[in-house]
Amino acid sequence: MPLKHKNSDEANKHTPKGFDNASNFSRLLRDEIGQSRYTKEFIFPKAIDFVDGSAPPPTSDLNDIYVLIDTGGGSVHASWGSVSYNDWARQNGTTWGAVTPTAGDICFDSTAGIYKVFGTSWGQLVPDAPNIYDIDGTIGSGREATITDTLSFLGGNLIKKGSDTLGTTSGFKLIDSASADLWDWRNNGDVYLSKNTTIFASAKNVKIDTSGGYSATPFMVESYPFGGAGTKPYLKVKGYGEVQILGRLTDLLTVLDGSGNAVLDVNSGEVKINGVTAITSSFFQVKTTSSAMDFYTSNGGSLAHSITTNIGISDRVRFNILGGTRKFIIGGSSVIGSENISLQGDTLVGITGSKVGFMGATPIVKVTTGVSAGAFVANTSGISDDTATFGGYTIGQIAQALINYGLLT
Repeated sequence: MPLKHKNSDEANKHTPKGFDNASNFSRLLRDEIGQSRYTKEFIFPKAIDFVDGSAPPPTSDLNDIYVLIDTGGGSVHASWGSVSYNDWARQNGTTWGAVTPTAGDICFDSTAGIYKVFGTSWGQLVPDAPNIYDIDGTIGSGREATITDTLSFLGGNLIKKGSDTLGTTSGFKLIDSASADLWDWRNNGDVYLSKNTTIFASAKNVKIDTSGGYSATPFMVESYPFGGAGTKPYLKVKGYGEVQILGRLTDLLTVLDGSGNAVLDVNSGEVKINGVTAITSSFFQVKTTSSAMDFYTSNGGSLAHSITTNIGISDRVRFNILGGTRKFIIGGSSVIGSENISLQGDTLVGITGSKVGFMGATPIVKVTTGVSAGAFVANTSGISDDTATFGGYTIGQIAQALINYGLLT
């Protein structure tokens, strides 16, 4: 039979029954009861590419086919005519004819080399789609995929968007082979640990960097408190380097040597060094053993020293008495007179500025020949009288100076 009608135009073709009432982009089908009917085509002829509809057509040759995608560029370009976003479009020589897809329609993307399926937008047709993905490429609810090999992300980010801000639901979990929780990342950013965890740094540093913005407390360890609800900070590193430790048991901080012995023990109200109390709220002491006290000072200002101590000084020691009520006393509980420095005991010396006094006498300046003479009582020797001088001083002046300094009474 000659192919007389092969290239006939539409006007010279025989019109099948029912054709006039059929919708565009439908085909004649012998249905399940043996009758003919026209049904919408759901497998579209393959497209050259899925393109940005806001840009002009890449090509406009006869029978070129494209699918228009909305990439956020605005309205569909005027060169496409009446074609809308998501439409399948074919060039008929003068204009673009378009078909609007419905859910389940399929088209092959020749440029990408993949089939695409339409849901509410076009997405890749994934094998076994009913198990994991919906037709628009999203994972539906109640779906689970088991991966026995390595899952590698070659680029981009792994993002899990949480469903709440209170941390009441899990966002991402690590579980063991028995399905027991190990690490649980909650949707508010909290991490719940269900087992003891060790971080192996392998000679590397573990760093908490808050340089991107100031944090009042960049690091904190909280624990459930005794006798109360909620959590309390048991270890807190403040933004300016201050370290705070809150303890409910005996020890707050313990430093151990290689044998496990406590060399520094900080507990509530006191500090122990090598097992010996060194600092408390009322005193500071240094001991050679747990029973022999070497040096002790209390919060009242008292100082005790129980062993012989040699102090080597290569230059000088200066005690600066600033005046007022400040005193420097050795050997007694208070000054004898008005002196600022008192050396008390078998020999007492008082010093105030450039003045000095002995045996409790009020400190005075250096005596000159102008000092008043002591009372003279003559003797019977006739060797000397009260006018005779020694080094410019009469006997009376010498006696009076010694009285003034406190060496004679």
